[in-house]
Amino acid sequence: MNEKYYVYYEDPATDGFSKSLKKEDKKFSTYNPGTKLMLDYLYEQDYEFYDYEDYEMFVEKLEACRCQEDVESLMYNMGTDYIDEMEVHIAWMDLMFPRPEKSPHINYDN
Repeated sequence: MNEKYYVYYEDPATDGFSKSLKKEDKKFSTYNPGTKLMLDYLYEQDYEFYDYEDYEMFVEKLEACRCQEDVESLMYNMGTDYIDEMEVHIAWMDLMFPRPEKSPHINYDN
């Protein structure tokens, strides 16, 4: 599976106002499904990290999350417009700890 994920972050030469930089995260395919889902949410929100190191620290924290409260507090602090309203911590929980009657991420027809 060849998943490519690009990280957008502020260009320090422009003080983040006029241009952003893009870098491929070559480790993306190794992250747990919950981390990938949260990064996709941020991508959909056009979130830009301060720099690539900021992104790497954020991924490390996501990978360490073990409950929905961890994810909720981490994602809420990202400051995007709709993260709290989207209840992304619940989607993370359904993906990481699926329950047959709740999870939209599993196909039980097979």
